[in-house]
Amino acid sequence: MSDHRARLRRVLAQRRALQAVAARAPDALVVLDANGRVEWCNAAACHLLQLSWPADRGIDLAARLGPAELGHWLRAGHGEGDDLAAPGDAAVRLQVTLLPYAAGGQVLLARDVSRISRLEQVRRDFVANVSHELRTPLTVIHGYLELLDPEDVPALAPVLGEMRVQSQRMRQIVEDLLALSRLEMERRLPEEHIGMTTLLQTLRNEAEALSQGRHRITLHDDAGLDLLGSPTDLHSAFSNLVSNAVRYTPTGGAIGI
Repeated sequence: MSDHRARLRRVLAQRRALQAVAARAPDALVVLDANGRVEWCNAAACHLLQLSWPADRGIDLAARLGPAELGHWLRAGHGEGDDLAAPGDAAVRLQVTLLPYAAGGQVLLARDVSRISRLEQVRRDFVANVSHELRTPLTVIHGYLELLDPEDVPALAPVLGEMRVQSQRMRQIVEDLLALSRLEMERRLPEEHIGMTTLLQTLRNEAEALSQGRHRITLHDDAGLDLLGSPTDLHSAFSNLVSNAVRYTPTGGAIGI
């Protein structure tokens, strides 16, 4: 019996030690039972999630958070590592995760990532602004290079050709950066209906214009299905694939879309 009491004391001491560490953790930690009710939370959870301990012991956390983004997240089927606004302060961004716990319960972890989010926004704004600023001078430079005829200055023909290639490459890099910035700024791409028959025919017309009769181009639309997504971005993605096929297929080759 004395051994049993000693083991029980050790277990209780370990539990108190772990709870003391969790209580001082900088991340919010909430222990939920199988019904989503609060069994325990630390000081960070009280601060970040607007909870009160021990007054909120036994409450339904999703109901307690109400219309807050985190409340909807808990009710709607949560993901892992989602970025949500803190209850009561949309400027505070939380990275939240639910982990399984004993007896069907769960542990909610929430980390304040507001500073990281702000730095990411600064980076996105910088890339977008620099890309916009570079677009105009590159367009002007490329335009003047197109006006120069290598036949007028044969000795500079190789140099002009390489300058045109590199100028076009820089323009493409800038366009890619702008596309990346646009995608990063859109939290969710619009899901528009895209008629694939029309889009595929457009891609074929573009391929034939780029090929100038150097390839056999065929179109296969056996599925007869349409897509949901962003028409501009999907057309850009597919057009890149088709144009690459034309550029890297030897003259006389076949290209199937």
